[in-house]
Amino acid sequence: MDSLKGIIKEAFGLEFPISGGNGSSIEDAIIIEVTDSSGISMEYKILDCIHKLGGVSFKFVKQEQFFKNEKHCTDNQYRDHKSE
Repeated sequence: MDSLKGIIKEAFGLEFPISGGNGSSIEDAIIIEVTDSSGISMEYKILDCIHKLGGVSFKFVKQEQFFKNEKHCTDNQYRDHKSE
């Protein structure tokens, strides 16, 4: 399967500085590779693309911040509205 980055680029012509997995768990996280505050708005744009691709509607669940390999990380967790 193609990467999420590749799928979004092909479907919408948008290229985000992302790597990692599909976001289904912290081990398979979508990594937004930015060093400024643009990551927050980019996160919502990526979620919008995922919504448009698969009809998934997200609800924010919780946020945790931590450091990994000397980088500040934020784990934002969402749930599909349909899974409630």
